[in-house]
Amino acid sequence: LRLLTWAALSRGARGVTYGEWGASATDAPRNLAGRDGTITDRARAAGALARVIGRNPALFAPLRPRPARIAIAYDPRLTAPASRALADIYRLFFERNTAVDFIHLDDIAAGMAVRYTLVFADSPSTLPAPVANALRAFAAAGGTLIDSSKRASSDPLIVQAASRAGVSPDVRIEGATGPVETRFLESADVLMLIGLNHADTPQRVKMTFTPDTQEAIWQNMETGSAVNFVAGPEGPTYTYSFQPRDALVL
Repeated sequence: LRLLTWAALSRGARGVTYGEWGASATDAPRNLAGRDGTITDRARAAGALARVIGRNPALFAPLRPRPARIAIAYDPRLTAPASRALADIYRLFFERNTAVDFIHLDDIAAGMAVRYTLVFADSPSTLPAPVANALRAFAAAGGTLIDSSKRASSDPLIVQAASRAGVSPDVRIEGATGPVETRFLESADVLMLIGLNHADTPQRVKMTFTPDTQEAIWQNMETGSAVNFVAGPEGPTYTYSFQPRDALVL
């Protein structure tokens, strides 16, 4: 529950609803009580999360995810194999801790592609005219357009194309043997980092931030403890040991 909640908030969710707080027959041993009104483990976890946010409403309210620079065009007409190919592209960048948005063809036709540096989409010849025209305008303005329907090139070539387009992760993660990611939320006054270990095993990772990231003392939002990044030649670093399915909020 804690991991999934912070994952949702890291992607811009403005609210979370928890269902099934009471224990069922299958999970009763893991909870403090059944449906008799006493507090269960899940209710305690939900309450703890709510208190973290409730103590800091002025801080959390204006926060928004740092915009992704890569987008994948979502076409509702896609067949299952084509949809899997798009999921593979998403996974490729997820493994490199690079945020990617899925955007609907209607949003591309409305001009949303200009928000991104790199867009994966089918060949304009196969797309509705308003979408094709918007993508051609995006490319003419300097954006990088990659035909996702002809993804015959290897993953390294796709990563190289993103690098040439100037896309790089905000945080480089080293040491993870499972899916670990970070997301930044920001407002005019606050920068928040949410780290997520989606693996069922512990992960000790070294996070290297871009040189412009502040090295000042950060605060763990859940424990209140101070956290210091370490200055490094490529930018500040921070080493952290995640528990299984764990979250870190600074």
